[in-house]
Amino acid sequence: MTDYTIETRYHCKSCKYWERNIGKHVVVFDEHSHKNQYNYQYDYSCSCEAYKFGKGKHCKHIMEARNWHCQWEGRTPSCLPNGELACPSCFSEVFALQHAV
Repeated sequence: MTDYTIETRYHCKSCKYWERNIGKHVVVFDEHSHKNQYNYQYDYSCSCEAYKFGKGKHCKHIMEARNWHCQWEGRTPSCLPNGELACPSCFSEVFALQHAV
């Protein structure tokens, strides 16, 4: 039988929710469903008409916003001067998840 080791990995909070204004539209990364109401997954959505009528296909606003999205994941977060842990890429909050490896 395999012996699993528990390993702690840190993730930037932008892995769960993130939003950015691109012009007059808002691009959001969060957990939502495209076609099946019970099949939720993390993906981008946009407030523009092209995204709504494109049935979930990525529009030009999403393509532009993706360059700004951090989604860092790793073993060693940064430590801020006040002692809090932070994402080394964007300095936002981090959360810890434990994985069996």
